[in-house]
Amino acid sequence: MRVAAAALALLALLAAAHANQKTYAGYRLLQTQPLDDERGFALAALSDQLDFWSPPRRGEGATIFVSPQELPSVEAMLKRLDIGYEVAVADMQRVLAASEPNPAPRTGGRAISFTRYNNITEIHAYLDDLAAQYPNLVTVLSAGKSLEGRDLKLIKISNSDGRTKKGAIFIDAAIHAREWIAPPVALYTISQLVENYEANKDLVDALDWYVLPVINPDGYEYTFTNERFWRKTRSNNGNPACLGVDANRNFEDNWLVIGSSTNLCSETYAGPSAASEPETQGLEAFLKSIGSDVDLYLTFHSYGQYILHPWGYTLTPADDAEQLTSLGLAAAKAIEAVRGTKYTVGGSADVLYYTSGSSQDWAKSGAGIKYSYTVELPRGGTGFDPPASAILPVVTETFEGVRVFARFFAQRSQH
Repeated sequence: MRVAAAALALLALLAAAHANQKTYAGYRLLQTQPLDDERGFALAALSDQLDFWSPPRRGEGATIFVSPQELPSVEAMLKRLDIGYEVAVADMQRVLAASEPNPAPRTGGRAISFTRYNNITEIHAYLDDLAAQYPNLVTVLSAGKSLEGRDLKLIKISNSDGRTKKGAIFIDAAIHAREWIAPPVALYTISQLVENYEANKDLVDALDWYVLPVINPDGYEYTFTNERFWRKTRSNNGNPACLGVDANRNFEDNWLVIGSSTNLCSETYAGPSAASEPETQGLEAFLKSIGSDVDLYLTFHSYGQYILHPWGYTLTPADDAEQLTSLGLAAAKAIEAVRGTKYTVGGSADVLYYTSGSSQDWAKSGAGIKYSYTVELPRGGTGFDPPASAILPVVTETFEGVRVFARFFAQRSQH
């Protein structure tokens, strides 16, 4: 009877969550023609009005996510700019309904899976479970609280062998809530370092690791319960119809200089002030507290297959750009060796697009972390919705890149 009651309760919760889910009926993905410089710049200048899934780039087309209400004005805008396009997806709801479902949560056993997407409760439970099982390796920490009171929960992985002057690596993911493929990469890294410690002993013994699998827990949870393609935080800045801030435009590095917006409804809204978001404040404070020990900052995003380094706000390269690119290329080569996935490596503004107020730039300028990278993982499905079957191939190949990054610093710490 208890099992039946529990099953009924789970079904009721799933039904309630489904009832709250936003429908994407009539939402379209528009794919533009390849863009020359003039049209690319003109389209990029409208970024605060458009939701780019793939941004304007020279010689390539942009992908734009459009609601039924916005469609007439967006089509008129593209016509005015003389930009041709085709409809890549005519009805996003039909695509989601026909896509491979996320398998139901497990009722027992380990709290994490790499064959399904895990919600924030499952992810946090996994971190707590590891700390209980591996107390000599794992410590659960917090970088503060989100707006809605969720922990910015992370773990420190260290063999506590008494060695001093160890370097450290900091990893985070899901600052943009809809990028579901990013947390599994962080979680797989944790799993390999802890549950497969013997195979990665050299990396754990030489370095301390800090991993924050979901830096935007409110937005991330909201994608499970309400809006699958929600991107921002969940703060209210005066317009209940346009909630949230793009936390990756909210850091205190050249805030609101370029590639971000003052429009509350924009997907790149930078917030009312620099570091206005508790999630941003929490990460900044935590990195400052350990910054002098951190050799590498990795933030996982999707999608696009890029390994990006500072700067995002200017085409002027960082003074050490050659070193940053060299290490990024080594990691990209290791990823490609697994199944042929190719990454483009370079400065953010140079190879992708302008951003300011990003965590990647702030980690270098504000926390003093020389090697700072954004990893844009492969696309899946229509872009942000890779099926659950895509998780394991992505996380396993990406970990090979993480290993290359880590070995560089592990070997350096031995000299």
